[in-house]
Amino acid sequence: MAQAQPTRLPGKSFTVTGDGILNILKTDVTVFSKPDPSLQGGVKFEAIWDTGATNSAISKRVVKALNLKPIGVTDTNTAHGVRRCNLYLVSIFLPNGVGFQNIRVTEVEVSGFDLLIGMDIIASGDFAVTNKNGVTKFSYRSPSIIHIDFVEDSKKEMAVGRNDPCPCGSKKKYKKCHGK
Repeated sequence: MAQAQPTRLPGKSFTVTGDGILNILKTDVTVFSKPDPSLQGGVKFEAIWDTGATNSAISKRVVKALNLKPIGVTDTNTAHGVRRCNLYLVSIFLPNGVGFQNIRVTEVEVSGFDLLIGMDIIASGDFAVTNKNGVTKFSYRSPSIIHIDFVEDSKKEMAVGRNDPCPCGSKKKYKKCHGK
């Protein structure tokens, strides 16, 4: 049997802004039991984002709410060792309509959230977390548009003269913008 391939929907993005340093990255997501484009009957859940997770995972609560039927089983590495877990095929919509269809998710025992967004989704786009002046911004877009490279950006900033235009694109002089 051929494995279903995840389908990324047209490009979109979102940003979550938090007061202070965010220790956990959370978003609301809508999960659909149907992997096809005629999506109806989605249910909203809370998700955490985990760059240490290879794949996305769902809780028993999601399985029950959507009346999901397993498409198979897999061995999954968890904090409690290797577990045999059910696999499901779902569609996941992140904030602002960033959507993925035909996502294989594993049912895992979790507490405090319903869905774990893993690297299968995170690596399908651009993911950044910044903290400036006590405000954390977590931003995501899919598909990727450019490579984000903070080292290269820093080199460009160091090569800018005080009276040169700021590399951020503001059209201000560097000394009046990011050179403060």
